[in-house]
Formats: sequence, structure tokens, C-alpha cells
Amino acid sequence: YDVYRIKTEVTEAGAKVDVDDELMVIEAMKMQNIVYSPAAGTVKEILVQKGDKVGDDALLLVIE
Repeated sequence: YDVYRIKTEVTEAGAKVDVDDELMVIEAMKMQNIVYSPAAGTVKEILVQKGDKVGDDALLLVIE
């Protein structure tokens, strides 16, 4: 079980996103990784905030 810290939120609720758009940046072991959108749609809800710690299977946001 790895722990990641939410570094920055690139998008916001209500935003329209396409596949591979940047959604947020997470940090693990001092390395920053970009989380890309797996689908096109509208960001309905962001479930994490900057500074939160999350695990491997954490739900970060909802795209409809």
C-alpha cells in the first residue's frame, strides 16, 4: 500500500475534460506524477484536496 500526497489540483468541478487532460499532480517518494483523465466528460466532483494523503486505489474525482 503506497501513500501519495495530492500536490496540486489542475482542474475543478464543472470543468470539461478530454482523454489525457491533466487533472492533478500527486507526489510519491519526492517524485511528482501527473494524473491524466481516463475519459472525456465533465468533472462532477473532486473528492480530494491539496495536501491529502491517498492510497493506490483511492477515488480522486468523478467524471460524467
